[in-house]
Amino acid sequence: MTSKKKPDYTNGEIKIDVSVTSFMLAVATFFTGFLISSYSSFNNSVRIPTFFLVISTLSFLFTNLIFANASGEIRSGNRDGANKHANAGNAISEFLGIYLLVISMPLVISAITGDILLRVAVFVVVMVSLFSYSMSPFSIIKRYITTAYLRLLYSVVLIGLGTACFITQEGDNLIYVYSSVALIAYLVLTTIFLLNPKNQ
Repeated sequence: MTSKKKPDYTNGEIKIDVSVTSFMLAVATFFTGFLISSYSSFNNSVRIPTFFLVISTLSFLFTNLIFANASGEIRSGNRDGANKHANAGNAISEFLGIYLLVISMPLVISAITGDILLRVAVFVVVMVSLFSYSMSPFSIIKRYITTAYLRLLYSVVLIGLGTACFITQEGDNLIYVYSSVALIAYLVLTTIFLLNPKNQ
């Protein structure tokens, strides 16, 4: 019985990954700059989405470096090292980059406008999109949590934490801060879990 070996990471894939994360880096940087420039003083309703965006921006930045360093591993003939770079870059960019960028969108909208209809519409679209992607066969989490009900549980907790942040944002209270810390911790722990060599 032969086991299927995962194909090695290639320079072509590196170019694609760097292009995608560079674009997302530009998007996250734009949102961060826009939010910061819109206020002269900050409360938690602005600080927290700004913090989310800063983490997202840094995640995309360092992911670019990880992907770029993978080319050095390929040149030196270390295919296993290149594959580890690819796995690390994908996990960091998805959970600390994309997910935080997407979740911060309704929080940014809520911080800059009092239009209830717009705020709710953006929130619903973002959460439905995030849930659908997380449950889809195209998400990275699908590679590690293959059981549908466990993936459903993971996605429900993620959406629940994002919803808690949105609902408690306007009051600028401690529940908002705790929800935000819990969300960050959830995504960081997910990333650490995926970076564990045993799960590669």
